[in-house]
Amino acid sequence: MTQAACNKLKRVRHAILACSALTAAILAVGSARAENAARIRTFDFTTQNVYNQVINVVSTDNQRWSEIEPGNVSFGAHVNIDTRVGGSVRRVGIVLGQCGGAACNGKPLLWQASPDTNAYENQMAVTFPTSKIPVSSETGIATVPAGDEIVSRCNANLTLGGTQQHSFDYLMPATFVADTYTGRNENGLGDGTLPPQWIGDVDHAMTKSFLVKVVCKPFQRENAADGVVAEQPKEIKVGTIELFRSTYVGQTSQPNPATVCKKARLLVRLTTNKTGPVKFKLWTKIGDAPMTSKFIEAWSAHAGPGQYKAEYAEWVEVTKTSYVQAMAEDKTNPIGQSTGWKDITLHCTGAGGGGLADVPNTSNPDNDAAPTPLKVTGELTLADKADAPKDKPRLGQAVFKIWANKPGATSYRLTCSGGRQWEGTLPTFKVGNHKYQAVGAANFQISKTEQIDCALRSTSLPKKDVIALASKLFELVKRNPKLDPADGLVERPRPTPPTHQGRVPGVKVAPESTLVCIGGKAAGVTCFCPARTSKVQFGPHRYRCVTNVVAPKRPAVEQPHQARPNRFIGPKREGSARPLGPRESAIGARRFLR
Repeated sequence: MTQAACNKLKRVRHAILACSALTAAILAVGSARAENAARIRTFDFTTQNVYNQVINVVSTDNQRWSEIEPGNVSFGAHVNIDTRVGGSVRRVGIVLGQCGGAACNGKPLLWQASPDTNAYENQMAVTFPTSKIPVSSETGIATVPAGDEIVSRCNANLTLGGTQQHSFDYLMPATFVADTYTGRNENGLGDGTLPPQWIGDVDHAMTKSFLVKVVCKPFQRENAADGVVAEQPKEIKVGTIELFRSTYVGQTSQPNPATVCKKARLLVRLTTNKTGPVKFKLWTKIGDAPMTSKFIEAWSAHAGPGQYKAEYAEWVEVTKTSYVQAMAEDKTNPIGQSTGWKDITLHCTGAGGGGLADVPNTSNPDNDAAPTPLKVTGELTLADKADAPKDKPRLGQAVFKIWANKPGATSYRLTCSGGRQWEGTLPTFKVGNHKYQAVGAANFQISKTEQIDCALRSTSLPKKDVIALASKLFELVKRNPKLDPADGLVERPRPTPPTHQGRVPGVKVAPESTLVCIGGKAAGVTCFCPARTSKVQFGPHRYRCVTNVVAPKRPAVEQPHQARPNRFIGPKREGSARPLGPRESAIGARRFLR
C-alpha cells in the first residue's frame, strides 16, 4: 500500500471518528433537552374554517394539472398551553401537515411565538401563502403530502383533456407544536421574521384540520396545423412587463377626520410564453420618504389562443398631497426587464389638522372625492346561559358586538356549525369619535357534547366580510353515561331488584290517582275538613266533608246526693295536708271499732 493510500485511509478514519463524536454530542444534547422538557397541565389546539378559502390548481403543460396557483389561505386557530409548577414555554408554532416530535422539523411554518412564560393562550387568524404547500417534482419530494394529494385528486378527474373545471373539498392538516423547558428567566427567541420551516425541539404536538375548497382550473390544448398537440416550452419566459397607475371616483382614504386623500391603484401585467409562476419586484417611493420594495409571486394563466399573462394590483394611500413613484422589475428570467419609473400625484383636501370637522371637505381639483368608505369590525363570544345546568340539555348563547365608523343601522349574518344561522339588522349607538356600536345575541340548543364554531359577517359591507370568529366546546355531563360500543366498552346493565306484587321493598310509590277532597282542602295525600264537619271516604283517595248532626240535649234531672262513707279511710292528721297511707288508714279503723 502506498503512502498516499495510507494517508487517505487515515483521513477517512478521522472523518468517521469526528462524525461519530458529533452524532453522540447531538444525541446527548437532544436527550438533555428532552429531559429538560416541562410537564404540561393543559395543551389544546382547535381550528375554525374561514369562509370561501380556495386553492386553485393549474397546468403548466396543458396536459395534466401540475401546480398550485399562488395565493393565500386563512383559517382560525386557538392555542392553549399551561405548564406545571417550574415549567416555561420557550416557543410555540403551527406547522403544515401532521407530525410529532422530531418529525416536525423541516415542516412549513405557518405561525410562531416565543412567549417564555409558564402559560400561553392566543386566538388568531392564520394566513399563509400557497407556496407553503409544496408539490413534488423531479428535483425533490415535498415535505408534506398535501400538495401531491391535491394535484392527484385533480388529475383523477382528467376528462375532456382538462377543458372542464371541477372542484372538491379538502381537509388540510395543521399541527400545534411547543418547545418547553424546566426553569424560568430564559430569553425567548423573539417572533421576528417568520422562517420558512420549523427548526427546533418539539416536546408536545397536536394535529387538527381545517377545510378548504380546491378548484381544478381548466386549461386549453392548442393544436398545431396538422392536428398534433403543440409542444410546450420547457421554461417560462417573460415577454413584456408593464406598470399602470390610475385613480378612481370614490376611492379615497381618510388619514384623519378632517382630511380626505385620493388613492392610487398600481397594476403590474406580465406576458409569458406558457402558464406558470412568475416573479417580480415592485418598488415604490412616496414623497420624501425612502424607497421601499416587495417581492411578489404571481401566476401566468391562459388568456386566449397563444396568450398567457399574469396580473397583480395594489392600492397606495397617502396622508397628505404627495408625489408617488413606482417601478416593476422582472425576476423570472436571469436578465429581467423593468417598466422604468412611473409617477402620479395624489391630492388631499380638508384642513388636515385632525378633528376639525366630522364631515370632510369634498371640494378638490379632481372633483371626484367621495364620503369615507364604511368600515366594520366585530367581537364574538360563545358561552352557556347563566345558571344553566351542565348535566342536561340547555341553551347556549352567542353574544356579539359590531362597531362601524358611520351612524345608522348595521346588518349581520351569524353562521355556526350544525346548520345554525341567524341574520338581521341592529341599530347603532355612538360610543366615540367615528365609532358606533351595536350589540346582539343568539340562543341555540345544546343537546349533546359538541364543538361549535361560529363566524360573524357584516352584510352591510359589499363583500360580506367575516368580522369575528369564535369556537367553544360545550359539554353535556351525564350522570350515568352510556359507553360507545365502538370504543370496545359496553356498560353492564344494572341488576333489577326483586319485586313483591309489583312493589319494590323500601321504595314508596306515589298514589296513582289524584286525591279528591269535596268540601275540604287537599294537601299532598291528605284531605282536611273544616270545623263541625267529618271526613267521609266514598272511594279510593276520594273524600267528602259532611256537616256533623247535633242531637238535642235532654233536660237534666237532679238526684239527691248520697254520700257513701268509706270505712277504710281514716281521719287526717291535724296540721298535715298529706293523705293517710293504707297502713295508717287500717290502724285508724281498728281504733275506731274499739
